[in-house]
Amino acid sequence: MKIYLVHAKDLDYQKILYKPIIDSELWQKYIWTLPYLKSNKTKHSKEIIKEAELIVAEVSLPSTGMGIELGWAEMFGKLILCLHQTSSQPSRSLYKITDNFIAYSNSQEMLKKLEDFISQVQL
Repeated sequence: MKIYLVHAKDLDYQKILYKPIIDSELWQKYIWTLPYLKSNKTKHSKEIIKEAELIVAEVSLPSTGMGIELGWAEMFGKLILCLHQTSSQPSRSLYKITDNFIAYSNSQEMLKKLEDFISQVQL
């Protein structure tokens, strides 16, 4: 399964997302595209989204760029999962593009819930 991870630039994504995912079994099981890894900076996100089967969006912080990417994902009929920290409230507009939301309080909980979601929707 090809998974594209989107998030706000202002999020501490290396600590909160990239390191936990790369260090987990999820990294080995699925084909991930993490937008701010050097190897992915030359790829246009619209093309990556077209090829992805699942879009995982960390929506704890709002981001115009992420909103555009999620709009493309919806337009292409992609499955979208929104993750957010329990201390944050996702934008209400996100509920128009997906019903899939996961709240988490730490990286381990996020990884566990993400694994559970993916195993339920295995494409």
